[in-house]
Amino acid sequence: MDPKEIIGKILSADKSVRYVGVVDSKPEYGLLHSRMRDGVKSLTPEKTDRDFTQIIPLVILGAAQKLEKDLGKIEYSIVRYRKLTLAFFSVQGYTVTMSVEPGIPILPVYERIQKALGLA
Repeated sequence: MDPKEIIGKILSADKSVRYVGVVDSKPEYGLLHSRMRDGVKSLTPEKTDRDFTQIIPLVILGAAQKLEKDLGKIEYSIVRYRKLTLAFFSVQGYTVTMSVEPGIPILPVYERIQKALGLA
């Protein structure tokens, strides 16, 4: 599945998803494709979105992956802000960064996305 197809399936799976970015999983986490849901305005400048999407997986997931040997593969990671929730997870060799509307429980969203991607 290519990055554009992954993004389309994620945005179709749940209306609370605001933004999806797909980056290389390793070693540089380069942004391959990203998209904001139609009609949704970003809360941050575009350059910040682009830079953050490339940097944060390396920082958060890179550090957390050091425990995978003992704890098992990371399913997803979240950072919850007052204005939105960010989630990070792997799909077919890519790292996905997505933002979800504030206050939405992330586990049901994640499960719908895994099903839509044929991973559940």
